[in-house]
Amino acid sequence: MTFHSESFSTFTVSLGQSAHQVAGQFSQYHQNWQKAEQVYLNTLTIYAVDHYLNCLGYTTDWENSDSYNVVNQALLDVADLIIKDYGKLECRRIFPDAEALYIPEEAMFDRLGYMAVSLSETLDQAEILGFFRQMNTVEVLLSQLQSLDEFADYLETYHPDQIKDVSQPASLSQWLRGVFTAGWQAFEELIAIEPLELALQFRGSQPESESEPDQEARSSTSVTRTKVIQLGQPMQSILAMITLEPDEANHSVHIQVEVLPTREQVFLPVGLQLAILDDQQEEVMGAQARETQDGIRLEFTAEVNDRFSLRILFDSVAIIEDFLV
Repeated sequence: MTFHSESFSTFTVSLGQSAHQVAGQFSQYHQNWQKAEQVYLNTLTIYAVDHYLNCLGYTTDWENSDSYNVVNQALLDVADLIIKDYGKLECRRIFPDAEALYIPEEAMFDRLGYMAVSLSETLDQAEILGFFRQMNTVEVLLSQLQSLDEFADYLETYHPDQIKDVSQPASLSQWLRGVFTAGWQAFEELIAIEPLELALQFRGSQPESESEPDQEARSSTSVTRTKVIQLGQPMQSILAMITLEPDEANHSVHIQVEVLPTREQVFLPVGLQLAILDDQQEEVMGAQARETQDGIRLEFTAEVNDRFSLRILFDSVAIIEDFLV
């Protein structure tokens, strides 16, 4: 790996028993061996960067990072680490003989930067090679890596407001064609994670409506995608679920939006609010979770090219997802 001169500073971290114990605890939740390996290596990478930042005197908050949540680990390839008062730093492993660093789409936004780390073949050492600033591409050449000598200065001149929201609204028309937005997973992929069984009684307890002539046709073309969302203090995980049923005759789409608890909570947090906003960000419908409520559902119909937003609000923290039909 020859991407910098010999004078390029690096930082080496020993990966002892404690590092592998944390990695092993996380990986055991994932039955798919490829996912288990990904989580194991991501955890070692984050562990090394966490140690490095602590040595520099920065306070980190791994437990509230997306990478610490086992549901997010299963659905996404994220290796973020929160630096208190700054934001999320993505910790990415460099593959042997690689000339570029690959950034998953789900890790391209809401990051102050990206730390590049090389793990030894025996996984007993991690070498922190350098960092990249914010980027808008999934791949960046290692020749553009910045030295660790510049990292502290970068943080001192950095402000969280510098993070640019360059995300585009999710195209639901593309969802119906089988092209999905990063972070939104198939429902079947989620429920296949046995150690993370979700409290889905809400869906199962809904009364079945009498069959309609076109019900089978609609269900055969419907699309359901799910996303794990964290909010509140301390962080709590909930599941957002969107189901689309196209009505080609009327050039419209019936949209069903749900929020459900994960196994961590069983019930939704009391006071959690779900709302649908129009293209002017005005609320057009909404609902609030009460005690022992295991789900909220909103339904509406939208036409092609309509824009709307999904807003989830709890504990003064709002998560907004934008959509284009």
